[in-house]
Amino acid sequence: MAAYISPAWFYGYDAAFQLLFAVITLIIAAFSFKVYKASEQRPARLLGFAFLFISLAFLVQALLSALLVSGAQERACDLIGLTLVGLCESVGILLHIALMLTGLALLVLLAVKPAGKRTLLLLLGVTLIALAVSGDALLTYYLLSSFFLAFISWHFIENYLSNKQTKTLLVALAFLFLFFGSFHFLLAVNHEIFYVLGHFLELAAYLLILTNLYVVRKS
Repeated sequence: MAAYISPAWFYGYDAAFQLLFAVITLIIAAFSFKVYKASEQRPARLLGFAFLFISLAFLVQALLSALLVSGAQERACDLIGLTLVGLCESVGILLHIALMLTGLALLVLLAVKPAGKRTLLLLLGVTLIALAVSGDALLTYYLLSSFFLAFISWHFIENYLSNKQTKTLLVALAFLFLFFGSFHFLLAVNHEIFYVLGHFLELAAYLLILTNLYVVRKS
């Protein structure tokens, strides 16, 4: 599995982006839980848990990127009892994938009616099977995340078209940016510039979601 597709000139910057994403998504999760505490609306709690998993996924990715850039990955592997650098990298990547896809599956539940634990288990089960039988887990991850984000984006676009509110427009645009950012990562295997563009699209998306939650919290 290809562990690192960042262009050499972007080394270090991607770790900074990922750490920033971890902080922003953690703030989004905190805002969501505050909205849930004030309103007791289930979607707000679901959103909070979704972005909590996404934040943890970015934190793992940031730590892995930092280790790879610093050259400290071999020492880190020795500390946790792993002797193979490649195995250490693979564990980190798979943990990132598992956390991120769990977060996206929770977001999909927001668009599924009725949503419940069985639906979540079905989504996670199909996702794990697809990753297990795939010859390229990283490519499968980007395909699955793009599919999830396309589904979520369509839901929020329909939501905006039904009520034409600024808040719903911000969310729809945010998930569209996340979708295109994820799709860019599919192209990043052969076109490194798309990898960088994907980071900027993700940053714009998370800032839009954070802005929307701030507006909701203040209203």
